[in-house]
Amino acid sequence: MYDESLERLCLSEEDELCWMDLQPYMNPHPHRIPLTASLQSIFSLFRGLGLRYLIAIDDNNCLRGIITRKDVARFKEKRHKKKYSIRELFVSDFRG
Repeated sequence: MYDESLERLCLSEEDELCWMDLQPYMNPHPHRIPLTASLQSIFSLFRGLGLRYLIAIDDNNCLRGIITRKDVARFKEKRHKKKYSIRELFVSDFRG
C-alpha cells in the first residue's frame, strides 16, 4: 500500500470535485482464478475463452494480482513421473 497522504498531492478544491464514471468500462463479472491454479488451467482459460487478462484472487476473494496472456506465454510446464516443473522461456530457446 501507499504511505503517501492525500494532502501531499496538493489538490485544489476544484480537483477534489472532479470525478469520472468508470462503470461503462468495467466488467462487473471478470474471469478470476485462485492463487493455487495450475499453469495448464490458466493457459486453457486464456486459449479457450480468448481472454487477455485474468484476475488472481486469494481465499478471501481479494485481488492478489493480474495475469496477462503475455505472462503465461513466457513459461512452459513440464511433467515427469508425477512431478511438475515450470521454466521460463527465452528467445534463445527458439533459435535453431
